[in-house]
Amino acid sequence: MVSSRLILCAKSIVHDSTKNTLSVDTILENVASLTYPVEVAQMDFLIVLDKEPTDPDSYDCVLRISVDDKNIIDLDATVNFSGQQKTRLVERIYNYPIPRPGNLKFTFLLNEKCLDEYVVKAEVIKT
Repeated sequence: MVSSRLILCAKSIVHDSTKNTLSVDTILENVASLTYPVEVAQMDFLIVLDKEPTDPDSYDCVLRISVDDKNIIDLDATVNFSGQQKTRLVERIYNYPIPRPGNLKFTFLLNEKCLDEYVVKAEVIKT
């Protein structure tokens, strides 16, 4: 059975293929804007997954972005373990809208089952 070890959102996630390491820049802790809707130019997602040795190597998954349980985007993703029991999935999304303030939720789904989620507040900046 596949399980999630970690999910996070950041401004940038860079993979160094020489060292097989990841660098995470500016983890998303909240979204603050004077007005809504607001468009996010770029956001990277990191999901670290484990599986049992007898589980399949490849899975079709969905990364869902929502505000207060109203879906904004469903991003299809294929996870490939390549014969290993642990894998990392890094996805990048460009130009997605946040329609209003509320709980901004990033949910990682396998067969419509939530493996993990990351929630931050989208709020109005008071001037």
